[in-house]
Amino acid sequence: MTDALIIQILSMMFIAISLGIFVNPAFYKKILEDVTENESTAYLGAMISFVIGFLLTSLRSTPDPTTERLSVITIIGWISLIKGLLMIGFPRPCLKIVRFFSKRRGFLIFGGTVALFVGMIFMYMGIQLL
Repeated sequence: MTDALIIQILSMMFIAISLGIFVNPAFYKKILEDVTENESTAYLGAMISFVIGFLLTSLRSTPDPTTERLSVITIIGWISLIKGLLMIGFPRPCLKIVRFFSKRRGFLIFGGTVALFVGMIFMYMGIQLL
């Protein structure tokens, strides 16, 4: 899988999530509630996050200072890997943190804004690679 394809997939994922949050925030609030109440769903999400993080870091772990895209892919991979490891190793404290933030007003909109911003940056980077 090429760097361009990885970045384009990530950009579409982040943009789709952000648009979903802006269009239907109640749906995403319900997802957060379901994840924090259903431990098996949280565990499955942690396993998926771990696998994606492992794949991104292992496939793109050779640092190349001339290309920022490789660094971005590796950073996203490490974030996903660490998130998965923390959720697998310490599920209750992690779910407590998610519950805390999900009850805060504006949390979803802030998250959607960050996801849109990251998605737009990745889209720009993906276009540059074509």
